[in-house]
Amino acid sequence: MKYKIGSCKNCRAENVRLVQSHIIPEFLCRDGRDLKDKRYEADYASNKWRVIQSGIKERFLCDLCEKKFGEVDRYASKVFKLSGPNDPQIKIEPMGENPDINTKLERWTGIDFKKCQRFVFSVLQRMSLSGLDKPEPLLYSDELTKMLDIYRDEKGLDDSTYPILISRLTAGTNFQTGAVAPVRLTAEGDNALKMNLLCLASVHFRGGGYLFQAVIKVIRASMDYRLAIEHFKLRSNGQIVIADQPFTNTLLFQVSVAMSRGLQGPNQR
Repeated sequence: MKYKIGSCKNCRAENVRLVQSHIIPEFLCRDGRDLKDKRYEADYASNKWRVIQSGIKERFLCDLCEKKFGEVDRYASKVFKLSGPNDPQIKIEPMGENPDINTKLERWTGIDFKKCQRFVFSVLQRMSLSGLDKPEPLLYSDELTKMLDIYRDEKGLDDSTYPILISRLTAGTNFQTGAVAPVRLTAEGDNALKMNLLCLASVHFRGGGYLFQAVIKVIRASMDYRLAIEHFKLRSNGQIVIADQPFTNTLLFQVSVAMSRGLQGPNQR
């Protein structure tokens, strides 16, 4: 494994070897390949696509921190599979469908809350700590500090400071399984009024057929909206309500399309 000597951006240990670390865990990068089995990511700075083999990597973590992130990645890779969780502890209860918005609901129980929360937080932390979230920060310093505190707390089960929402993307679209690096989305103005809230800030990433969201800030939300978060969030008792929905119904899809417009195709790089 390639490395260099420096300071770990996570634990702050100095003069340690820094290994190549995935920003988006490799198991989430399941498409984006061409006929020659190459994978591409969008490089918006150069307005081109660039070839990657197994996801974006940077050297910013020490061996120990990389191993800790790897542990939660391995747990998540068993849980978030298109065919459903590969974990006998997790039980799935169908909750019906809403044909008006083409959504099916399931209640999952038996999830290891701490490992699942750490997985979602770790992806967001990796993006922030790597410095790849420029020019706009994915998480502001106080938000990142608070998230790190929750992540490192071995005993606490905090499911309310940054609620986690997860949905599974339905088949029938090329966007079902590809990966999208974490992005911060803010609803304010007219969009916020439509959602009956003053301001919402959340961070999203996608991969392996799932959409992951951490709610960072909600100001003056309606009771209905707050109840919806409570209903769908990952709970400290290991329960979550998963919604199956087309990716095209999500705000992240709209942002992804807007960012991708004007990019040169892979053969024009």
